[in-house]
Amino acid sequence: MIKKGDYIRTYDGFIGKLDYIDPVGIDYNHYHFENSFEEVYDDDIKLVKKRPIDLIEVGDYVNGELVTAIHKDYVYDEISLGKALETANNYTVTLNEDIKSIVTKEQFENIEYRIGE
Repeated sequence: MIKKGDYIRTYDGFIGKLDYIDPVGIDYNHYHFENSFEEVYDDDIKLVKKRPIDLIEVGDYVNGELVTAIHKDYVYDEISLGKALETANNYTVTLNEDIKSIVTKEQFENIEYRIGE
């Protein structure tokens, strides 16, 4: 069940923290996010997680660095605190609170300009 405060990733690469849900029909909802006017409906949702770190995929940029691999969760006292992320420059355990920005691979593809096409 999706709840206020959950983090959502859409198929087109938007990531946001859910502020409230507006029921549109019997089984259809419109989702509103903190600090965003993004239009998101049930069919748009790819992932729902409690932490933004759990939405990261290979090919995304975290804090300006390309994620080339995600190896495993960093677990302490049976609680997942972060993920072992590999980037082009290093291999590090990234904690949820270390994340300042995420640019998804889908967002990057939407704004890139390709030469010669």
